[in-house]
Amino acid sequence: LSLCSFRVDMEDAHATVLQLDEQRWSRWSYFGIFDGHAGYRTAVKSAEKLHQRILSSLNSLVQDTKVSAPLTSSQLDYPKFEMTIKDAYFKFDQ
Repeated sequence: LSLCSFRVDMEDAHATVLQLDEQRWSRWSYFGIFDGHAGYRTAVKSAEKLHQRILSSLNSLVQDTKVSAPLTSSQLDYPKFEMTIKDAYFKFDQ
């Protein structure tokens, strides 16, 4: 047991979204753990809203494609998929 970083209050937050939406991303889940180093409100805001930003970006990624719903990973261009998630994260962080 280490008390090096003991805090009186928990400043972390988490998110669990078992189904991102009811259409294209219905087979996709989202799980996040957000460290509260920037404060509890930042962690909570991230837990509540980051998945929405990612979902919006993912929908933009596939809006012009003729892929069927629900999407599977084999239907996606992985490098673009990865970049879309990173871009959504960095935009959210601004």
